[in-house]
Amino acid sequence: MTPALRRLEAFMLTRPLRMALGASGADIAALIVRGACSMTIAGLAIGIPVALLAAHALRNQLFGVSPFDVRMLSMSIALVVACALLASAIPARRAASLAPADALRQER
Repeated sequence: MTPALRRLEAFMLTRPLRMALGASGADIAALIVRGACSMTIAGLAIGIPVALLAAHALRNQLFGVSPFDVRMLSMSIALVVACALLASAIPARRAASLAPADALRQER
């Protein structure tokens, strides 16, 4: 392993520790929710065009339903966002309630 890779690995391992020390519970919760939101946005950015392409390819199989139903697409996006927020809020609340020193003690 090259020294540059070792430095990068050390930085990636200590980054959460440096972020957690001195941060309030709200900051830690916001960090977790922000990470989940960024993953959700990336998934939607990939998933929406794929869904539209699939709807275009399968339009002959859809009887009585428009393949580009804006209302259904927006409802499914809202459901995905709500599930992502709920799935990240539970661990964020748990992480916000822990003191950073206690969390570090539990990892060993």
